[in-house]
Amino acid sequence: MKCMCRNDKKAEVFVLGGVLEQRDGILLHPDIDIPNGIPIR
Repeated sequence: MKCMCRNDKKAEVFVLGGVLEQRDGILLHPDIDIPNGIPIR
């Protein structure tokens, strides 16, 4: 499971239904290469 996250903020990453959810407001998907994740508001 790859997590292309360049934000090194000691954030806890949870696996929810195949989507990596990071606590500092960034969603990461294991099947999609996204440089900085998907910022959510």
